[in-house]
Amino acid sequence: MKRETPRGCFKLSTLPWAPRAMWISRFTWKGGHKMTIVRLFDWCRNLSDEELLKELEAAREDERSLLIRFLVCLSELDRRHLAQGQGFPSPFNYCTERLKMSKDEACRGVRAARSSALYPAILSYLADGVVSLTVISMLSSHFSIDNVSELLERAKHKSVREIERLVAELAPKPDVRETIRRLPERDASSPGGGTAPVFEPMSQFSLSAAGELPILGPPSKMEPLAPCRIRFAFTATEEFLNKIERCRRLLRHKYPAGRLEEIFDELARNFLKKRDPDLKTRPAPPRATKPFRREIPQWVKDEVWKRDGGRCSFVSTEGRLCASQDFLEFDHVIPWALGGLSNTPGNIRLLCRSHNQHLGQKVFSEFHEPEGLGGNFKGDTANSITDDLG
Repeated sequence: MKRETPRGCFKLSTLPWAPRAMWISRFTWKGGHKMTIVRLFDWCRNLSDEELLKELEAAREDERSLLIRFLVCLSELDRRHLAQGQGFPSPFNYCTERLKMSKDEACRGVRAARSSALYPAILSYLADGVVSLTVISMLSSHFSIDNVSELLERAKHKSVREIERLVAELAPKPDVRETIRRLPERDASSPGGGTAPVFEPMSQFSLSAAGELPILGPPSKMEPLAPCRIRFAFTATEEFLNKIERCRRLLRHKYPAGRLEEIFDELARNFLKKRDPDLKTRPAPPRATKPFRREIPQWVKDEVWKRDGGRCSFVSTEGRLCASQDFLEFDHVIPWALGGLSNTPGNIRLLCRSHNQHLGQKVFSEFHEPEGLGGNFKGDTANSITDDLG
């Protein structure tokens, strides 16, 4: 039976990288093109059982081929730092914002792309369908030149649960300390079938062993419970517990109940009042400084922060503003090592760490020995926001 191309579709085999024929619909959800999908379903429903099974197998093979092509392109984008050049802090942000991928999907893709760039054999296993993208992502931090072949063989046709056991074997975690906690009694008459939980004083609870995230311990959780109510959960050290208990005692007169929400809110408000540039009522007055000092005066930082709106000011060639608010650093437009001034706001800008390093590498790439400029260039990390807002 000769198949006819459905209307509004094109044959994937016309593209040079396609391994076989596959029907791709030229539809969008705008402009009323839903009829194309209907025709595609009609074409599929007219297939015999044997033809349908063959099409399904072919589609799965093509999906793996497309995945390989995507990972290779993504790894090259990462190698060239093109995401930063397009105004995105990282390849992860490029995938989520430009390619509209979910965060989980983007995370798996970036991890697999970087691993496959180091160990190309990974792509062969993905192409054969014996390992999945999720498996490669889970093993990405454990691959090495000595064990990559062995790990890939051990991971063939394994489920996620089996890979979790393999990861636990490769990087064992410490035992979780036993804890005993009294739960509130159920009250069927209350909304939700139970009373609101009553927490005992923190000192009566045993704490789990602290560990580095995300490898040695569970990540912190912020879980919405009701409108305007969020549940927080994280693991900390006993020293942190003692500090919180000390804050609770010092604030007893103001907050007799000693609720953690009140304690943390007080601490956060005082910290932001002191360190957040957006909350400063009086900027630091200009002071005479030596013109060739690398340190950026506080009044310059205050003015640059206000001018750039507390966001990364990098703009790509396509006009996209990065606007990231994470890992912000004050950067010299004309680098200090090349004679740029620190005491004028016109030569200082806010950049996220990724774009600070990206631009620094472009500026200093012509130098064969960057150590001669005072060490390997890593951006103005000495002027990071976290160190110099005070």
